[in-house]
Amino acid sequence: MLSGMTLADDILSLVTRKPGLTEAEIAKHLFGRLGYQQRVNSTCRRLIHEYRIERRGNGGPGHPFNYHRKRIVDGA
Repeated sequence: MLSGMTLADDILSLVTRKPGLTEAEIAKHLFGRLGYQQRVNSTCRRLIHEYRIERRGNGGPGHPFNYHRKRIVDGA
């Protein structure tokens, strides 16, 4: 994890640079080879609820969800 940033900030930054990562891949990028996926699960769900990232895919075995930065759509 980058110093001075929250886990949510780190996830947002990562999925902006590398869209399409799974939760396991996000954990490995942020916490190293043995990154613990559960550390990012609740934060990813919160960011989805806040409309800051979006989850794609079916989430089934062999096809995990992947995460992307939510596109901001101008209402004009």
